[in-house]
Amino acid sequence: MTFGRCCAIAAWLAGIGAAPALRRVPPPLADAWIGTWVLDRPRSGLVGPSIVIARVAQGFLFDFGAVRFTVGDDGRDYPTVAPRTTSLRALGSRAWLRVHKSGGREIDRSRLEIAPDQRRLLIDTVAKDAEGRVRRSHETLRRIGRGTGLAGTWRSGSSGANVTTHFSISSESGGRLRFDYPDERQFYLLRPDGTSAPLLGPGAVAGVTMRLAPRPGGGWCWTEFVAGKAYRQGVDRLLAGGHALEETSWLSLLPDERQRAFYRRARRGDGAGRVPIAIPGARGRQAILRLGGSGYTAREAPSRNRRGHASSG
Repeated sequence: MTFGRCCAIAAWLAGIGAAPALRRVPPPLADAWIGTWVLDRPRSGLVGPSIVIARVAQGFLFDFGAVRFTVGDDGRDYPTVAPRTTSLRALGSRAWLRVHKSGGREIDRSRLEIAPDQRRLLIDTVAKDAEGRVRRSHETLRRIGRGTGLAGTWRSGSSGANVTTHFSISSESGGRLRFDYPDERQFYLLRPDGTSAPLLGPGAVAGVTMRLAPRPGGGWCWTEFVAGKAYRQGVDRLLAGGHALEETSWLSLLPDERQRAFYRRARRGDGAGRVPIAIPGARGRQAILRLGGSGYTAREAPSRNRRGHASSG
C-alpha cells in the first residue's frame, strides 16, 4: 500500500512539495504480500494532492481534508501539527515568506508567489536537516476553479506526491505485519483485523494511524486517519500471480478523485532492493512495502510517501 496519505500535508508542513484489514488474514494470504515492491510509474495513473486555502480574519485557513489550521500573515509562529509551527509574512500583493519550525527549530523557509495570471502558486523552498545539510526544491500548484490571490483550491503539479516509490512488508510476532517506508523513515505494525495502529519511526507524524482489513473478493482495504479523522482510503490487490500489486486510493473527502498505483516485486539490481532495512525481531521474509496512498512526507531530515500522505501551512 502506498502511503501517500499525509504526504501532501507533510510536504506542505515540511515545505517540500505521503492500509488496513477487518478480520485476521490467514498466513497463506499474508505471505503472498511479503516482499519488496517498487512503483511502476508508467503504468500508474497518479494525481497531485490538493489543498484549500481560505481568507479568514486571523489570516489564512489551510484545509488538507483531515487536518486544518489557521496561520496569520503577521510573521508570528502559529501551531499546526504538533510540534510544528508555521509563520507567514506578506512580501507584497502576490508573495509571502513561509517558515516552518519543529520544536522551535527552523526546518525550512519558502517563498510563495502567485503568478501574474493568478492560476499558479510557485513555491521555492530551502530546507535544512538535523545534520545541517541544505536541500532546495521547487513546486508549482495550479488553481482549480476561479479565484485570485492565495485563497482558493490548489492542486500540486507533482503527480503521485502522496505515493511511495518503494516499500517492504515483513511478518512480525503476534500476527502483525510490518510495512516499511525507508525514504520517509516511517513504518506501521499492523494486525490485519481492523485494529488501528500508529505511524512509527523517526519520520513519523504524530496523530497518524491506520487500519487494515481483508477485502471481500480478495485483497486489502485500508483507511488512514489524522487526529482520529479519516484522511485517505484505498484498496490493494495482487495481480499477475502475485508479481504485481495494484493500489487504488482516494482522499476521504474526495471519493471521486481516485488514483491507481502499480507496483512490481523488486528484482535484482533495483535501487530499492539494495536498500538495507533492519527489522528488529522480524520473523520470516522481509519485504520493503509501502502501504498505498498514505506515505507521510514530514521531513526534518531527508525523508518520504505514505503510501505515501504533506506539510504544514
